[in-house]
Amino acid sequence: MNAPLLTLLAATLLAAGPALKLADSAPPAQNKVTITVKGDKRIIESNGIPDHQVAAFPNRGNPNAISEQKYRLEVPAHPQPATAQPGRFPYAWGVALNGVVFDPGTAEVYNDGDRSNPWHYEALKSNTEMGTTPRIPVGLGIDQNHGHVQPNGAYHYHGLPTLLIARLSGGEPKMTHVGWAADGYPVYAIHAYAKSEDPKSALKPMKSSYRLKTADRGGDGKETPTGKPDGSFGLDYEYVPGHGDLDEFGVSKCPQIAGPGDGITETHAIDTTVGAVPNLLGVVMADLDVRPIA
Repeated sequence: MNAPLLTLLAATLLAAGPALKLADSAPPAQNKVTITVKGDKRIIESNGIPDHQVAAFPNRGNPNAISEQKYRLEVPAHPQPATAQPGRFPYAWGVALNGVVFDPGTAEVYNDGDRSNPWHYEALKSNTEMGTTPRIPVGLGIDQNHGHVQPNGAYHYHGLPTLLIARLSGGEPKMTHVGWAADGYPVYAIHAYAKSEDPKSALKPMKSSYRLKTADRGGDGKETPTGKPDGSFGLDYEYVPGHGDLDEFGVSKCPQIAGPGDGITETHAIDTTVGAVPNLLGVVMADLDVRPIA
C-alpha cells in the first residue's frame, strides 16, 4: 500500500485576545456514547455531553446552556482515499471519541451581514473584541477545550479538545486517537512523524501550511472588512505549500500507520492552527451522515 493519508491536530497559534473561559464546571449530565460497526458503517451514537470539565454556560460571550442531544453519526467502516478534491462545508467534519462533534464553522459574519457573505469570523480568534459586529462585541465564549454551545444546546469543538487529549494521551507526546473523521478515517491529535515517510523518525507537533495573508483585505468597510489580516476571519489566511507539515486540507502522508482496529492503516489528523481548521472542512464533510435519533 502506498503511504496513507494523515490529517493531524496540531498546536494552536492564536493572536492575543481575552483568555479562553476557564473549564472549571462539570457538564450538566453524564456522557453517553457507543461506537459500533455494522456492515460497512461505523455508527457513533451519543448524547453530545462531554466527558470532561467545561466552562460555565451560559457566559458573557455565549448565552446558551449545554443540553443533551440525540446523535446518530454514520461514517464508512472501511474508508478509501478520495479520488477527487472535496468541496468545503461550514459544518461538522467529524466526531470525537466522546461523541462531541468537531464543528469549526461560525454563523457570525462581518458587520452582522448575511450568512452568504464569505467573511465569517474565525471562532478561535473570536475572544477578541468584535467591534464591527454588535451582536457579539465580546466574542463567542470559547472555553479551554476550544468549545462552546449552539442555540440548541449542542456543545461542540472549534479546535483542540484540550482536556480530552490530555486524558487520552496520558500527557505523553504521542499520536493520540481522538475521534473519527466523516470519511471514516481515525483522527489523531497533535503529533506525527518528523519525516512523514519514515515511521522510525521522531514524533513532532504538526504545523499548518496556512499563514496570514500579507496584503490588506481591501474591503469596503460595509460588507467586507478593511485593514491588515489578523486572523479574525477565515479569509485572512492563505495556503502556502511547504510552509508547514500539512497540505491544503490538513493532510500529511505517513507510511503504514496502524489505525485503531478494523485493519485501517490510513488516518486523519487535524491541524488546528487558526486558519487550518476552517479550511479542513471539505476533507471529510461529504461523507458524514449526521442525523438525530428518532
